[in-house]
Amino acid sequence: MRALIADDEEHARSRMRRLLERDADVTIVAEATSGTDALALARAHEPDVALLDVDMPGIDGLALTEALGDMPVVLVTAHAHCAADAFDLDVVDFIVKPVTHERLVRALERVRRRLRGAPAATTTDDADAWRLSVLDGARVRLFDARAITRLFASEKYVAFVLDGREHLLRETLNDLEERLGGFGFVRVHRAELLRLDAIASLESSGDSAIATLTDGQRAPVSRRYVAELRRRLGVR
Repeated sequence: MRALIADDEEHARSRMRRLLERDADVTIVAEATSGTDALALARAHEPDVALLDVDMPGIDGLALTEALGDMPVVLVTAHAHCAADAFDLDVVDFIVKPVTHERLVRALERVRRRLRGAPAATTTDDADAWRLSVLDGARVRLFDARAITRLFASEKYVAFVLDGREHLLRETLNDLEERLGGFGFVRVHRAELLRLDAIASLESSGDSAIATLTDGQRAPVSRRYVAELRRRLGVR
């Protein structure tokens, strides 16, 4: 797989480079520091996938995705609120920084499926599986779970926080665990589901633990789930 990296921050490009170099099947053919340069390099090198930041000088990642047409794109950004716009453009995946190797591996596998021409109906990772519906007054709002870090029980509902606002779901945590478990959401407490790649740190607290997420939220991890979570995170 031939990859193009585009990000205006050197440390972000460096991290992505290191993560990609761990995959023997991936070759980095070009790096860009702006959307304008990325468009020119994409046309010159014709990579199999473009890994793009959203907030870049020149052309931003969303406009660049549209300009690249059918080229598979993975958007990598600190701005989770862009997820809905991203998936409207049919990106292969949307990763919220900081990027973990496990999360990047999943994104690359989706790219491989796209390159093989696997029909959407035969994959388990389709948009319907991720879609969450929230009743907001007289309208129904749709959210993509890939932009959400945490789902937690709140009285009779399940809640999540996005862009500083709490939203309520009528689905149960058990139903959500079954629906989203194959996509990186893990049970860490009887009242908590976390997106594994959004866990930034894990702090021991007696026999249990506290997980801090990339968006600053903190969630309890019960004694029952600590060992398995540590194993999934690759920590002791």
